[in-house]
Amino acid sequence: MAGPRPAVGLVASRLWGLFAAALGLLLVCTAQGQVSGIGPAEDAPGASPTPAAAAADGQQAGSVLLIQTSTLGVDPVVGEYVTTRLADTLGSMGYGRVSAERSWRAARRVGMPYPPAAADLWRAAWAAGAAHGVAAEVSARGGQYVLAITVACVDGRGPFVRSVFAGSEDLLDGASRLLSELLPLPGTAPVGGYQAAGGGARQPRYPVPGAANPSAREVWIAREGWSVSPSLPRWNLAASAESALGLAEPAFLNHMTGLRLDLRVDREIFLAAGVHYANLAGREQRVHNVMPLLQIENRLSVGRTGALRIPLRAGLGYLPKNGPALRLSAGLAWRLGPRWQIGADLLSPMLWVLPGSRVALSMNLGLDLVYAP
Repeated sequence: MAGPRPAVGLVASRLWGLFAAALGLLLVCTAQGQVSGIGPAEDAPGASPTPAAAAADGQQAGSVLLIQTSTLGVDPVVGEYVTTRLADTLGSMGYGRVSAERSWRAARRVGMPYPPAAADLWRAAWAAGAAHGVAAEVSARGGQYVLAITVACVDGRGPFVRSVFAGSEDLLDGASRLLSELLPLPGTAPVGGYQAAGGGARQPRYPVPGAANPSAREVWIAREGWSVSPSLPRWNLAASAESALGLAEPAFLNHMTGLRLDLRVDREIFLAAGVHYANLAGREQRVHNVMPLLQIENRLSVGRTGALRIPLRAGLGYLPKNGPALRLSAGLAWRLGPRWQIGADLLSPMLWVLPGSRVALSMNLGLDLVYAP
């Protein structure tokens, strides 16, 4: 027969119940705090603060989140030049830039895509503690650049988006001019897309040559044609190595290596001249020769960044004491940085004219390393 429950056990059970209830209440309050934005939630990619909350947090008035300029059908180095000019313009206006590490963390926190939409840019700027977010895109249309700049303001005004046409000779000045019209000076009333203090628009910091009292819509007028300027390298220097496997009987294996100079004649078109040392399969032993080569090339961009390209080439060479050679190729090229590119010719048939009016066909495989000053 069981005796009465000891008093100590009864007290312990009641204390355990109170502890469990308190723990459950604490968990509920913590969850509500996280959902309502109370407490840190640094890795919550879906966090989307309101403009009022951002203003209450006191974003740094003199800081800007500058996103790397994206390119569409344009050499990626153009985007790097535009980003550098925008950074210089921000500095001349008195703004400070958010550090690269903090920018990356903010973009990761809000799940910002690249290139960002205006709403994504606003959220990233808020997460980085900046007062403004700036993003630009450069594309091509009708033989000209099309530059679009988006400015997102954490105080809730905007976003402001404008695009202009520019030739290569005035693209960078156009970027400075457009940004200075969209973005207010630190500590002043917003301008550009806003209403300026005193009811008038602030005069642009970068006036348009030959334009009297220009407006933002009249900044850069479309020009016909295209000219080369420092915004794109005018020439490239390439080192290449190539092997040719003969498909005729008897089969042969030739090797070539050399240097090539590429001259840009349009955004994606190059004329090239090169000299190759050729190690050829002779009738009885290997023979040496030198083959000069003239070539035309079209570099097709793949994707929005343009880092991956498809070079299409047609070249005509000549082997002394042998005959001319015709070479066609298609391959892949990857940009390693603003100055270097590595590529491979993956599909490259070549016709060799041999003594006695004979013609041989080979399939070539080549690698090249390109330097753009």
